[in-house]
Amino acid sequence: MATKKRSRTATKPRTSSGRRSAVRKAGTARRAVARKTASRSGGRYTDPELRERIKERILRGSKGGRAGEWSARKAQLVAAEYKKEGGGYRGGRSGTQKSLTSWTAEAWQTQEGDTRARHGAVTSRYLPKKAWEQLTPAQKRATERKKRAGSRRGKQFVRNTAAARSARKKTTRR
Repeated sequence: MATKKRSRTATKPRTSSGRRSAVRKAGTARRAVARKTASRSGGRYTDPELRERIKERILRGSKGGRAGEWSARKAQLVAAEYKKEGGGYRGGRSGTQKSLTSWTAEAWQTQEGDTRARHGAVTSRYLPKKAWEQLTPAQKRATERKKRAGSRRGKQFVRNTAAARSARKKTTRR
């Protein structure tokens, strides 16, 4: 049975603006949220300029992650440095600040118990000590292998395996 060949004129002309406009709108929305967040959080700091200078300096450095990459550890370093240099806060803590506080209180480490996750270009999996204790040796190897493989490909964020994710959620304070 022969299939009919459709002519080009019979088909509806394609417009590429639909996909592009959706991408454009999403980008605009992200920028608007970023501006709103910056203005909202700027009101929390008694000296926002000092905090911004500290943040830029720490972001450029390699302590707490690769240079130029933001991380929870770098946020922790910014908060400590800002407080040390006399900066203060107005009002209560935001949700992210509360999370950072609880993260700081936990004993995070690598599988071997090391507090340094990065060795050269490769980053090891970093979990709370209690989460490591809940994993079997095979589960530990699997999550470590996944993190190292992603790290070699240049990925900063590599999802935990299901077992490691479950163990971390059970042990993380909320």
